[in-house]
Amino acid sequence: MRTLTHTFTLAALLAAACGGAGDPPAGAKRSALTGDQCNYFDVNGTVRICHKTSSTAHPYTVLNISDNACINAHAGHADDYVAVNDPSCQGGGCLPAGAPVDSTLPCCEGLVANDGVCEVAQVGCPCADDPTWQAALAGTLETGGPCLGNPWTPGPCGSVYTAGEVSSWAFSTAGGATLQFAGGSEGGESFCYVRVTNPGDCGGYNFAIHHYLSAAQAAICQADVAAFSASQGGSCWSIQY
Repeated sequence: MRTLTHTFTLAALLAAACGGAGDPPAGAKRSALTGDQCNYFDVNGTVRICHKTSSTAHPYTVLNISDNACINAHAGHADDYVAVNDPSCQGGGCLPAGAPVDSTLPCCEGLVANDGVCEVAQVGCPCADDPTWQAALAGTLETGGPCLGNPWTPGPCGSVYTAGEVSSWAFSTAGGATLQFAGGSEGGESFCYVRVTNPGDCGGYNFAIHHYLSAAQAAICQADVAAFSASQGGSCWSIQY
């Protein structure tokens, strides 16, 4: 594919590339790059993008444009994307760590999208690095005590299911202390937490750690809590909302 030269104006390129028989039917949804990506991939005021054309032989053309042109003329333009890891627009690009995520490109191998940014994929539950979480997993399922039998924690362990999400909790006795720990997704939030319980604060939120995670990370934490409960033979609650 030939590189476009200064003899072609941006206006002429847009006129030739936008619209035409190759466009989708009215109302069709296609992905587009975002202004955040234009800013992130700005190098000395210039952003290289892959611009969608109406040609079947050459569906994309390479454009080196200003950050302002990227934001004002191409952010939101159907099927345009930044030419990162794909300098000739052959469709093999991916987003590096730290890059804003949208639907035009996947994160590169070994990365995951988390809170709108590509990040290094974490192996295991992030809470597992905390000594209190480790102690909870190594402890014994709590079967009594002041924090059990209340509306927030009706039993020593359990799971909450809501619209495709699941979170699990358990109480563990370790070193003379009762530890409460949980992980999973609930109400649109993905998390893990652990704390030493306080009889006066059984249903509160005074957690030693409380990470907001990707759904995939939280699922690992939820599985760890559920496996602990199952290994202890606990009679766990199951709550469906």
